[in-house]
Amino acid sequence: MTGFNEHEIDTARETAARLGVDQVRFIRPFFPADAPDDWFSTMFPRQTLTHDHEAAPGCSWLYRSAYINWDGGLIPCCRDPRDPGVDFGNVFETPFSKLWNGGKYQAARTLLADPGRHDLRSGIVCGRCPVTRGA
Repeated sequence: MTGFNEHEIDTARETAARLGVDQVRFIRPFFPADAPDDWFSTMFPRQTLTHDHEAAPGCSWLYRSAYINWDGGLIPCCRDPRDPGVDFGNVFETPFSKLWNGGKYQAARTLLADPGRHDLRSGIVCGRCPVTRGA
């Protein structure tokens, strides 16, 4: 979340409860560590931002969290939501549990476990992510 949408927290919680979500966490979106500091201060004027450059490689998003857009679109993480490969379904059309255990999530988890699976790379955003490329 950013300063531009923090006023929508209560509405987001209400929507999540209506959809049967038992826990909601608000996080900052992904931004490159080398972005200029003045750009960050525009997006996050109330806090100091730091980057953990010592973070261990790996991705836990596919096992612990999901990102649901305002229109019900489900994406696996906070990477660019405009990328067509990010579309993992829509919670307004399909129950979350079916999407979470469905084909796109299973393919992404397989790719994370075995970055050499080139047959899975082109169809999902995880195939273009440095984490699944073994970087």
